[in-house]
Amino acid sequence: MEKEKMMKLNMQTPIAMRIRVSLFSSLVAATTLIALPTLAIAQPETDEGVAQPDAAELPAAKSLFEKHIEAIGGEKALRKYKSQTVTGSFQAPMAPMPFQLKIQSASPNQMLLTITIAPGMEVKQGFDGTVGWMIDPYSQVELFESERLDSLRYQADFYADLNYAKHFSSIETVGLVDYEDKKCFKVHCVTSKKEESDRYFDEETGRLYGLESSMDGALSRTTFAEYKDFGGIFQTVKTIIAMPQGTQEFTVSSVTYDDVDEATFVLPISVQAKVDEAKAQEGETNEEKSGG
Repeated sequence: MEKEKMMKLNMQTPIAMRIRVSLFSSLVAATTLIALPTLAIAQPETDEGVAQPDAAELPAAKSLFEKHIEAIGGEKALRKYKSQTVTGSFQAPMAPMPFQLKIQSASPNQMLLTITIAPGMEVKQGFDGTVGWMIDPYSQVELFESERLDSLRYQADFYADLNYAKHFSSIETVGLVDYEDKKCFKVHCVTSKKEESDRYFDEETGRLYGLESSMDGALSRTTFAEYKDFGGIFQTVKTIIAMPQGTQEFTVSSVTYDDVDEATFVLPISVQAKVDEAKAQEGETNEEKSGG
């Protein structure tokens, strides 16, 4: 298949499972590597005409985040581990078979995502705590900047569930709504950079069940359909994501803990070369400005 028909990276949308919403954001982004027909996303039903509790009767947004933390195992369980490896697959529209993936992450904010799209063809995306990068199957290197780097930095937060107050400047419960097949409390979240998203917490279990967010005008609607206990932490094992490229399904097969070597996150030689090149260009630009 021709390269332009097969691959296109467009980092979009903030992936929390304990494998975290933040990590699944990386998977969402990675699936846009594959050029797919643009499909319409089913829009969520409007809240108009639906009887809503008074604002005073709605649970505080903070309490919903805290209930979610308890529902997936609690703070003590989440802080028990310092690294983890997740393996699984995702099925993209029009793809004849699922792609295999591996996510390695470590505290406080390091991550490496590897997707195998064919024998000998991999996509890698990483964050070492400072540099966000991607290498496509054709060894082309891209460094992330601005909004995309901020998104990756959030995704790499190993304790993202616990650190929600650090990532959002504003959280507000706006209603009790129908999200897919469940009654959920809808929480509107805003970051310090005014990036907005909505999270949907299952009224019955307390766990995060849905996420709606957008970047560059593209909406993603994520459903965390199934959780499973791995080592005392309930991780999302089935995630369905609707994007303009179509609906994609992620399945997690295993989660293991404290098995990631620090060397995993060392920048690849080609990425380090790109970083050095960028620094040199920045230095030349600064010299020109000071000389002018």
